[in-house]
Amino acid sequence: VSLANSVEVVTSCLLLTLWFNSPLDLSKSKSLVGFLLISVLGATALTSALGAWWTLLLMPGPPWWQMFRTWYLGDMLGMAVLAPLVIMVQRPAFFSMFRPRHLAHTLLVLTCSMIVTVLVLMNSNDPLIFFMFPVFLLVAFRLGLPGTVVNILLFTLMAIGFTVKGHGPLMLIAGEHMMLHRIVIAQLVAAVAIFTMFPVAALLEEKQQLRKSLIASETGYRILAHVDELTGLPNRRAFNLELENAWADAVAIGNRLAIVILDADHFKQYNDDVGHLGG
Repeated sequence: VSLANSVEVVTSCLLLTLWFNSPLDLSKSKSLVGFLLISVLGATALTSALGAWWTLLLMPGPPWWQMFRTWYLGDMLGMAVLAPLVIMVQRPAFFSMFRPRHLAHTLLVLTCSMIVTVLVLMNSNDPLIFFMFPVFLLVAFRLGLPGTVVNILLFTLMAIGFTVKGHGPLMLIAGEHMMLHRIVIAQLVAAVAIFTMFPVAALLEEKQQLRKSLIASETGYRILAHVDELTGLPNRRAFNLELENAWADAVAIGNRLAIVILDADHFKQYNDDVGHLGG
């Protein structure tokens, strides 16, 4: 089992580092899709196939495909939930949502999600699991990819815990010996949430980064358009804008407005003596 799990981790690390560099940035859609395909789907399938095969070589058990399916679902879920959490924790931006000015908002959003999760999982009479997806979207929009990773991890732990204790919509799957099947379905729900919400959260982060980049570029170009390149002082365009604003404020509040013009005589001589930059 340990050797099979090592194959999964080493394969993921080698391929992801080779194709997407290190550290892996899951906020970029290309890197995220690569992680989902290589690590969550591919490497876990390799591990599950090897693990099921080696296990059956050493001891009798259920058919290979059945052992592979059970192993694969659990492994895939673990990789999809825990690996992004480990990767995200290494990013300084991950902890920004827990800083004092963001902490109240973060706790409010996660608390709302947990309340809905508890209400859904306490109801064993109706299949209300679909109510979780609007909540997942809310977290993705408000907390981004880091919050989405934390939220789905908490949901997965609660869903499996409630199911093991005999609560939740999955108890509608009838049968005394269907607990393993219910847990598998809970894992599938979490996997669907991961493959749905992670790309959404990554695209939102990319959009936010693009917006910040555009604002910074626009600010830089605005400065260049309003500043004289030689002296670093506001140019004629900046003066006109300032005059319009001052005029509008003066008219609005009834204040007087004055313009002071200074004419320095023989300034050419100053430039000739100390240079134009000094002038």
